[in-house]
Amino acid sequence: MKLADQQAALAKWVLDAKAQGTPKGLAPLKDLDAGAGANLYRDAILEVEIRALIITFPIVYDLVGDRYFRAAAKQYLRGEDSRFRDGNLDKIGNGFPAILPTLEAAEQTPYLADVARMELAIDRASGGLDAAPLDQETLTALSNDPSDLQCRLCPNATILQSQYPIDKIHASWLEGFKEELDISNDSGTTSIIVWRPEDEAKVSRLSIDEWTLLSAISTHHSFLKAVESASDQNPQIDVASALANAIPSRWVEITVNS
Repeated sequence: MKLADQQAALAKWVLDAKAQGTPKGLAPLKDLDAGAGANLYRDAILEVEIRALIITFPIVYDLVGDRYFRAAAKQYLRGEDSRFRDGNLDKIGNGFPAILPTLEAAEQTPYLADVARMELAIDRASGGLDAAPLDQETLTALSNDPSDLQCRLCPNATILQSQYPIDKIHASWLEGFKEELDISNDSGTTSIIVWRPEDEAKVSRLSIDEWTLLSAISTHHSFLKAVESASDQNPQIDVASALANAIPSRWVEITVNS
């Protein structure tokens, strides 16, 4: 058996709490059976993974507290087939938001999953590239002949919608939850963008026109097709107004198709 195969078998055995026996070539420590030895590794790995989730979801952690978060994290990790398989913790929390609505605390905090989705987007943007400003050639084409323009959301940007004011929850968390959390949402739907314009990730609420245009841009690479799609979705859209904020805020990247 190759070394890589032995390592893979060992990792699978350590991570599988229901594993029986021991991998070929593994000798248990003196006075410690193989099962107890594996549990030591499992507990150590589990703690590393939980800490990685706390780093990725600090708002969720602060909202529910250490005890509940750890219980939720353990439930998630025990069912996550792909966890830690390649040693890369960057994506370990990708499925975490999806399990939050199934947990007991979801009745008291129904916004947890959306907050977690926002935090995943923040984590993604934090490790991404800064958004690039438009060059003069693109600005000229945008004004004169946009037919050759290509567009996309800026690198690692994410647009999200929620029935709760998750941007306000984020802002309140940044202030240390000094005031009582207000989750009322008069608009009915909160639309946000998470992106990295310069040194750090930011969260900004979007208007209806901005959301419609950015949604179209996320689907269509052609600038004109994106504008056409946005106009089909909302015939009253003010594209110029939406772009007036999107371009200087670096929500989108527009280039001339060469």
